[in-house]
Amino acid sequence: MAQPCSIDGVDPGLDVSLIRIGGEQGFRRRLMEMGFVPGTHIQVRHRSNSGDLLTLEVRGSCISIRQNEAQHLFVQPC
Repeated sequence: MAQPCSIDGVDPGLDVSLIRIGGEQGFRRRLMEMGFVPGTHIQVRHRSNSGDLLTLEVRGSCISIRQNEAQHLFVQPC
């Protein structure tokens, strides 16, 4: 089994599985309400030219999050 890493280090086009969400409780709750639950498959769709935004596909929806937020999403390859 591969070692979990934060999703900010995943290349666009790769599919990963969410292991856990770090950060403050309000942040975790907000992401879980958007469908980020452990075990969910996520695809990194796009990284902005500045590298500050990541677009992720989660449960059929595309959601953009900031780089510093992405550092709290721990994933492993599918």
